[in-house]
Amino acid sequence: MIEYRKVVLEEIDAIIKSCSRSHFEYQEHRSLSIEQLSKYAKNSLDSLIAKSSTLAYSAHDNDVLLGIIFASKNEFDSEMFDLCCYQISKLFIFSEDASHINEIGTGLLDKLETELRDTYDEVHVSMGLNNNIQNMDVIFNTLAASNYYYLHTLLTFSSNKTENNNLIVEPNNKVIIREATDNDALQVASIAKKSFKYSRFHLDPFLDNEKSSNLLENSAKNSILNGYVDVMYVAEVDSKIIGYYSCKKRFIKEFDKTIATASISAVDSDYRGLGVFGTLNDNIIAWCGEFADFLEMGTYLANYPVHKTWINKGFKLVRGTHQFSKLLNKSTPKK
Repeated sequence: MIEYRKVVLEEIDAIIKSCSRSHFEYQEHRSLSIEQLSKYAKNSLDSLIAKSSTLAYSAHDNDVLLGIIFASKNEFDSEMFDLCCYQISKLFIFSEDASHINEIGTGLLDKLETELRDTYDEVHVSMGLNNNIQNMDVIFNTLAASNYYYLHTLLTFSSNKTENNNLIVEPNNKVIIREATDNDALQVASIAKKSFKYSRFHLDPFLDNEKSSNLLENSAKNSILNGYVDVMYVAEVDSKIIGYYSCKKRFIKEFDKTIATASISAVDSDYRGLGVFGTLNDNIIAWCGEFADFLEMGTYLANYPVHKTWINKGFKLVRGTHQFSKLLNKSTPKK
């Protein structure tokens, strides 16, 4: 009989030992050893379990660990939507049998949802499922069977420092490209608010579209005024901001590497066709070649023009992340 219980700090080592390489974040980068990945994963789980908002459960059959689920509250999203928003960051199942995987996954989701329903009148739950994780197909179907709504698939491409250092930034005589200043915040925020009608927030049937646009507007503004990103380039025509592209980086001590993530970009719809995105993209890549060991950038499955730009630059597709969501409240049934 499967037993479900709350994860405690002392269990983290056992969880890591049960994982395969596919469970670890950044496992697609083959230059990173399994020792580096597992150490980073352990420290990440230690940090997660220490957060007061984290809910974590494990599944056991006697002394055998069968799976785990970790979820934490997203404070920014909760504030913007005036709705408690939780994100499932880990759902690992250590089995090869499809029916067993489904049973364990359903049980873990049920334990998490029960606690959330008991705590909140209404809560939004989201999850990104890495296409490269072990038994992804069965977990995908388990989420669907548990009434998680499939939103879209985010494709992530990557390039390394050597490739980025060799990039030649092509000039664009039609626009001025420069780093953003505080004075650009309002114009950038305005572009963000009107440019993302197909963001993961707008695609979510459980979230309000106007609040989704406000979230993206505030996020863009905060990126400049509160330093939420490390660099943002803007494209300017006749003193008007017509596009932007931002990026953030962090040093991961377990890897002894700096990893950059291209955050978000947008171009005013009235100025498309001028090569603005390509020029902004080149500047971001060149910046990463100077400050990061490798870069990751993501866009949705349907955004073919951006795929084409990155593929033409020689970037490699490293993962797809299937995005799901579900709205829980006390008055609706679990399934």
